[in-house]
Amino acid sequence: RLLCFIGFIFLVVSSEASRIHVERRRFSSKPLS
Repeated sequence: RLLCFIGFIFLVVSSEASRIHVERRRFSSKPLS
């Protein structure tokens, strides 16, 4: 049960990290000035 919980946490963290990475990449692609 604990392993399943850890797996769920890892899945959520990985999805959040990927979403933040996409947002950051889209923001960096925009001209700063």
